[in-house]
Amino acid sequence: HTWDTVVHAAWRKYPNPLKPEVTGLDVIDRKLGEDGILRSKRILRTEWSIPRWVSNLIGLQNPSYSYEYSEVRLHDNHMVLKSKNLNCTNFVDIDETLVYKRHPENDEKTVLQHSAVITMHGVPLLDYCENLLVNTFNNNAY
Repeated sequence: HTWDTVVHAAWRKYPNPLKPEVTGLDVIDRKLGEDGILRSKRILRTEWSIPRWVSNLIGLQNPSYSYEYSEVRLHDNHMVLKSKNLNCTNFVDIDETLVYKRHPENDEKTVLQHSAVITMHGVPLLDYCENLLVNTFNNNAY
C-alpha cells in the first residue's frame, strides 16, 4: 500500500477488535513544528491476558500503560514511532521502534522496519518469560 495509506492506518489502529488488549489511547501532546515535522505523544492502556502465575511472578497488574512518541515527516514520507512500557520497569524494559518509509522504487509500497529491545531484570524462568514476550511482539507486529 502507499505510504499515506499505511501511515493513516497506523494512526488509527486502536481501538481495534483484532487487538482487544488495547483498551485506551490518549493523545497527550501533538504539535506541528516549524520544521514541518508532526510530533505526537500518546499513552496506551492495555489489559494483558497472560497466565495468572506469570502475572504473580512478575507483579504485572492490569491495566498496563505504555508511552508512544512519533514523528511524521511529510516532506520525505518518513514516520518513526517509538514506544516504551511504563509499568513493570523493575523487571522488564520494552523499547519498540517502527519506521515507515515510502518504498524507494515503487510509490504503491511502503517499507516497515520493526525492532524491539526487551531487557529483563532478575526474573525467575527468565528464558521462558523472554520467549513469551518476544512471541507476543512477533504476533502483534503485523
